[in-house]
Amino acid sequence: MSNNTIKRQLRAVNELIDYYKKDPVRRRGITAGGACCYLTPEGKSCAVGKAMNKKGHKKYKGNTGLTAGGIYKFYDENPDDLFQVKYKGLGRDFWVKMQTIHDGGWNWDLEENTISKQGEERVKSLIFQIERGEYA
Repeated sequence: MSNNTIKRQLRAVNELIDYYKKDPVRRRGITAGGACCYLTPEGKSCAVGKAMNKKGHKKYKGNTGLTAGGIYKFYDENPDDLFQVKYKGLGRDFWVKMQTIHDGGWNWDLEENTISKQGEERVKSLIFQIERGEYA
């Protein structure tokens, strides 16, 4: 894995986590029924949905039930063509991990409307793994 990919993955983690932790109640792509959604009718999106380009949003708007496991199928069908340029080439396993952090309700303190302590630990663990080159 190249140092450039590692830098881009770290930048993506910081951008996406910073975005969600400022207001997870209003920003996470979770429907009223609790399902993850690439892009909700209200414009909220999951981690993968946030990284999608307009073509991806058009194709997957309102698509619910996405889980980290569903990323394998999504990525196999759309390796990079539905991602914004800055998010292309970060790797399927990277997106599975990002989606897992997004989806996990335990990663978000909804009363304080920010990331939880457990969520912070998961992000630190992901950053450590990226720095070691574990996500190609």
